[in-house]
Amino acid sequence: MSRQPSGIPDFSRQPLAVDYIDNYAPQLHPAFAEHESKYDPAVGRYVLSPPSTATGGVAMQKPATQGILPTPAGEAEATNGDEAESMLFWNDVFPEAMKRLQDSGVEPEGRKAVGCSIRELADWDQVYKVLERCHMEYIDDKSWAGKIKKGWRSFADNDAATLQNASQLLIPDVEYVSPVKATIDILLDAINRAAETRRQVLESVTELEKKFSTAQQFLKVFPSDDDVLEAAISLVASVLTAVEKMIGFFVKSRARKAISAVFKGENYESGVIGSLEDITNASDELHREATKAGWSESARNWRKAEERHAEVVEAFLKTQGDVQEAREDIREARNEIIDHQDSAKNEILSLISVLEHNKDLQVKQAMEKGIELGWYMRSRIPQSEPECPLTADDIWELFGVFSVEDDDTQFILERQERLPQPERATSESVVLHSQFRAWMVAPISGKLLVEADFTIHHEISALSVVCSTLLQAFRANPRFISLAFFCGLHTDPFDHDSGPRAMLMSLIAQLIIQFPFDLCASSQVDLSWLDWGEDPHIGDLCELFFWLIDQLPSTATVMCILDGIHIYERKGYIEELVEALGCLLDMTLDGFVAATVKILVVSPRRTSEVREEFEDSVLRLLTNSRGGDVNQRMLFHKVKQVH
Repeated sequence: MSRQPSGIPDFSRQPLAVDYIDNYAPQLHPAFAEHESKYDPAVGRYVLSPPSTATGGVAMQKPATQGILPTPAGEAEATNGDEAESMLFWNDVFPEAMKRLQDSGVEPEGRKAVGCSIRELADWDQVYKVLERCHMEYIDDKSWAGKIKKGWRSFADNDAATLQNASQLLIPDVEYVSPVKATIDILLDAINRAAETRRQVLESVTELEKKFSTAQQFLKVFPSDDDVLEAAISLVASVLTAVEKMIGFFVKSRARKAISAVFKGENYESGVIGSLEDITNASDELHREATKAGWSESARNWRKAEERHAEVVEAFLKTQGDVQEAREDIREARNEIIDHQDSAKNEILSLISVLEHNKDLQVKQAMEKGIELGWYMRSRIPQSEPECPLTADDIWELFGVFSVEDDDTQFILERQERLPQPERATSESVVLHSQFRAWMVAPISGKLLVEADFTIHHEISALSVVCSTLLQAFRANPRFISLAFFCGLHTDPFDHDSGPRAMLMSLIAQLIIQFPFDLCASSQVDLSWLDWGEDPHIGDLCELFFWLIDQLPSTATVMCILDGIHIYERKGYIEELVEALGCLLDMTLDGFVAATVKILVVSPRRTSEVREEFEDSVLRLLTNSRGGDVNQRMLFHKVKQVH
């Protein structure tokens, strides 16, 4: 049988210390678990071993780039790349900071020879590349000595307490070996300080970009503040000084570092550590200056806000005063409009009074001449018949929906203030024209077309206000039968109340409710369209309207007002308009009907087809013909003249 290998090491082949390092030291701390070297009995020392044997088949991980601790994927790239690119912002700060570094003292020897000099570089990006290259050479040395250095750093960086425990285990604490132990303790303490310094240096490399980023933000916020700029330059200068010292730390030989750590003790690499503290102090100073600048900026902004607030208050008070003045102007204008409207209404009422007087005088003269009035007067008491095939309710049910004159009048009067003042003045002056007054007071039938040269409005004009006032005046006197239609408010071809047909149906609806007609003789008029449930044609409506007017007595006076007639002088309406208007104007002919029929047609602009129907009965208004508003005293004076 072959002998099984024993787990007890062969002390004749390797020293006791080697056995301790290989077998017992890993139990004390994980730092001793992996080795880059192994003991070679042939040469009596540790030699470098291949990665597969030294680490159990797993290659040693490369230290993190630039000495930065590993970060989540993408975050480190974003931080390094974005912050390095952002250094372009420092073109105005870097030259002055570099000049201060150059004036601070002589550059350490040998830097240019090894390509580690930064004093002649033009921007931060170049400085950063030199620092990064020295840093990478420091942590990524591929030589045999470099790998020994990395192993030693890994060993030294783990835990100072473990190193102290190792010294106690390796060397017994007895009197004759105390000097040796003391020396070991000094070396281990130096290793601890070197590891702490190395940690501070590497972490400071990471913090450089963060401090630059903060300073960059301050300069963006306060670009014109000299104190912030000076603090930023001081910060960059302190960073350049620290970079130069850190480069020295990276390129210094291991032997010099060890000697420095042993003999300097707590002052080991104090220059590097001090420069890092200078960066912190400069950064704090920048924060303080930025804070003061922020306070100053806030104070300036507050003063500006107060000034702006005062301006706004002043503007508001001025606007408030202007609004109050505008309100007063509007109130005065409204009162003036009311006065003018009242004046026009009073003039119209006076003309109506004259018309009534003339009508009574006409009847009286006829009676004195012995003229039989039976032909003119028709009994208002309907003849008794078995049944009436048509009633006023039937007609109202058909055409009542078209009786919209009251709503139209209200709509127009509510919007009269929006109409141009010159046009309102010209329209109100129409009641003073002799041609209008003659048509108004004559006790006989008549027609009149009033045209103007106003700005064309889509719905109403200033003449629409006069027509509304006339309608109200006539409606206030039960002796008159008043009919009105405002064409400008009924122009949509898809609405049932638009067009000449709707105009006639509206006039019929208004007429049927203002006089008690005898409809039992409706057989005299063709109403077959009603029996068949068809829509009436223009001819049917004209026949019905004439039949109703023909029943009125001679004492009755019908006032018919058509406003905005020009609206229907267009394709789709013109043919029906000519037929409807001809039907209405025929009733003004002498002896055509017993009642007095007065028709007033109004248009805010010149007409063509309509004008031909009126011959000489046309009144043309010019906007500037009166040169101003109608004076109320003038109106009253005209009224007195009429009486």
